Amino acid sequence: MKPHTTVSTTGQPCPTSGLWQSMGHFKTTVPVKSGKEMPSYCGSIVEWILLLPDRPQHSKKSKL
Repeated sequence: MKPHTTVSTTGQPCPTSGLWQSMGHFKTTVPVKSGKEMPSYCGSIVEWILLLPDRPQHSKKSKL
């Protein structure tokens, strides 16, 4: 069974916060927050693959 892969394209809203890697011959990584526009790379439209999603932030609740 193949694991689920999250992919997005330049100009689209980021579906998941985390570290993204450009697909293609030349690669780079960039952190992008959910809802922000996926960036271009070297002025080109590229596809991005999610390498490492952000961990959910848990609020600390005090115990009374």
